[in-house]
Amino acid sequence: KCREAFDSTYEVLQDRTKDEEKAIKKKEEQEKIYIKADKEYQELLGRQNEIEEKKKLKIQYEGKVSDYEGLGNAVNEIENLKKELKRMEKQVSDSKKTYDGYSPRLAGQKEIYDRLLKEHEDLLDIYLAGITGELAANLVNGKPCPVCGSIEHPKKAVISENSVSKIEVDAKKIEADDAYKDMQDLIKHQEEAQKKYDDLKKSFDESNNKVIEKETKLESMKKNMVEGIDSIDDLNKAISKFGKEIKAYEDALKESDSNKNNASKALASAESNSKASAGEKEKAEKKYNEAKEALIKSLEENEFKDSDSAREFILTPEEVEEYQKDIAEYDA
Repeated sequence: KCREAFDSTYEVLQDRTKDEEKAIKKKEEQEKIYIKADKEYQELLGRQNEIEEKKKLKIQYEGKVSDYEGLGNAVNEIENLKKELKRMEKQVSDSKKTYDGYSPRLAGQKEIYDRLLKEHEDLLDIYLAGITGELAANLVNGKPCPVCGSIEHPKKAVISENSVSKIEVDAKKIEADDAYKDMQDLIKHQEEAQKKYDDLKKSFDESNNKVIEKETKLESMKKNMVEGIDSIDDLNKAISKFGKEIKAYEDALKESDSNKNNASKALASAESNSKASAGEKEKAEKKYNEAKEALIKSLEENEFKDSDSAREFILTPEEVEEYQKDIAEYDA
């Protein structure tokens, strides 16, 4: 019975020793898992300042969305104004050409009028000379002149050899009058062309000043822009990127914190199991030693002269294991 108790306690001790070894290995594995999880968590915590800075930038960028939208609208407005300005510039140029074109035409028409007027005046002089010559031919000293009433005629007009009729004089006058009318029409058209040019030039100058004003305002707006971000599309992309990075970090931190907590709980459980396994092994060792002492005492009472000789009979656990291996090899 003592021998059976001894063998039984030895088997239990062997099992508890294996359990302890497993528990220790499990604890060591959990310690590695926890250390890795804690390292990852600490690394993420080390990025908090970086993420906080990105959060600030994201808020700052979001606050500039309206500015960038206004900037985009201003750019589009300036582009449209410049297109209109280009169209107006052509109108001004065309109008200036039209206006400038009247000067040589008017000068030519004035020459025509002056020539016709001179021709009419010459014809009129000839015609009048012819009339006075005819009157002078009929003058008699002592009788009054029908034109001036004088009764003396010291210097009578002479009849011109180149006589001109009143019809010719009147025809030339009509030509001169027509030329004058054409000249006046040209002057009127020139004045209208000048007014049109002046109005277009004024509108062009006003629009050009408006473009300059808006470009100045645009440059002022650009000073409030984020360096390296020139459009609302680029700004929205930057905001979106910050949002994704912040969310990815927060998700990773949350997951890492959960992993660390789970690893901590698993480690605590493994340590508790290891401690329990050590306690069970200690109990098994105690029972084994008790059974061993009881066996020795029984051997002393029955066969052996003293406890030392009985102890020599008792195999150590290592010797028993070696002995069992030899039996197993023999049976095989």
